[in-house]
Amino acid sequence: MRSPQWFRRLKRRNKNTLPKRINVKRFIPTKKLIGYVIGVIALLSIVFVIATGDTFLVKEIIVSPQSEMYVARSEVGILAQKYVPSSIFMYPGNDLEREITAQYPQVKNSTVTRELPGTVKISYEEFVPVLCIHTSDTWYLVSDDGMVFYSYQNIEKLPEIVPVVSIGETQLGSKISVGESIPMSTIEWFLSAATFEWGSVGLTLSEVVMEASGETTRILQTIYLNSENRLVIKISSKQNPSEILQLIEPIFTGSLRSGKTVIELDLRFDRPVVRYS
Repeated sequence: MRSPQWFRRLKRRNKNTLPKRINVKRFIPTKKLIGYVIGVIALLSIVFVIATGDTFLVKEIIVSPQSEMYVARSEVGILAQKYVPSSIFMYPGNDLEREITAQYPQVKNSTVTRELPGTVKISYEEFVPVLCIHTSDTWYLVSDDGMVFYSYQNIEKLPEIVPVVSIGETQLGSKISVGESIPMSTIEWFLSAATFEWGSVGLTLSEVVMEASGETTRILQTIYLNSENRLVIKISSKQNPSEILQLIEPIFTGSLRSGKTVIELDLRFDRPVVRYS
């Protein structure tokens, strides 16, 4: 039988292991704090009512394009109207910018800004063609970064004054579509020919022709400014237009001195082959 001392020790041990009681002070909001909360709620309510009321509704949409060659401002205005009625604060400018460039491949970039109390301003920039790729029945306009942004079909004459790349039924024609970029490895030579300063040698580029029988040879057709005769220059696809300048200049200089007119120049061989009229 256990002694009374053992029970007293056990009681003291259990007492020490019991969790201590924590006094928690209740939080009672003061009248001052309640007033602050009510004031903030009232202020937010007033701001919401004003922002969504008639005062800040979108009442005017101004479209100011840098050019209207391919996309009319009225078309962009109709697209912008689909988001009204709307508060000027809630008008989805970023969404509209993305929609403009997605719906119109001719647009290079667009900007939408909002002005209080209710004006939305839209500006956009169109691509500028540097050359045209002509297949059997379609004319594709291409920008300086290889973007195909517009096309014509079954026309007799291209409205734009840009160099034309005629590729006929070659394999490249099946890979071209509006809204997509042509790989620079494919179009680099044509872009180089189109953007080269032909005026420095008295020429204006008119057309580049890729022979359907073989894509290794391309014929560069130009107009000789010192006469009304059409000049044909044949260049290998391995030659860069800027590298042939030193070959062209002395030939044209000599023809001017002799009074002859160059009508064809073949630079695909070690020595230039020249035909005069």
